Amino acid sequence: KTLLLVTEDQTLRGRLLRRLADYSVFTAPSDDDALKALRLTEVDLIVKDATSRVREFPAFAAKARQLCPSAVVVCLHSSDDVSDEERESVEAADFLLRKPFSGEDLAFVLRQAEEKRRLILEVQTLRSRESPHADAPGETRDRGPAELSSEVLGQMVKEFAKALSANFD
Repeated sequence: KTLLLVTEDQTLRGRLLRRLADYSVFTAPSDDDALKALRLTEVDLIVKDATSRVREFPAFAAKARQLCPSAVVVCLHSSDDVSDEERESVEAADFLLRKPFSGEDLAFVLRQAEEKRRLILEVQTLRSRESPHADAPGETRDRGPAELSSEVLGQMVKEFAKALSANFD
């Protein structure tokens, strides 16, 4: 299971990383770094902290879905008073997790997201069986070369090494 965590908040990142031990987690401090990482890596879940830039969330979600169509997008947002415009912005996500949240809340949303991902993959598999000449899911993605920050690249190498060592154990 792979997950892309997009947040600038170091405290939130640390808190989430402790709870995401079952995942290979890639982190990105900004939307641009996240999109660059998605060009190189297929992920199952995208968790995006949209507290400070909620109006930019729909554009990020649309670009992320273009690059990784089967990924499920989870939006983290504050539970303070939300305007109608902000409410419409977070509706671009598959799931919404309001801050502050407990570990149980996070686990519940992640289970739902995993189930949705499983269903998406099943539908893609069934559709590809019906039309044998159709492109395989994900073949049409735009994955051009991209420059990554050393932090993102280092994290990707670390997670790849962790996945390899787990398979050999």
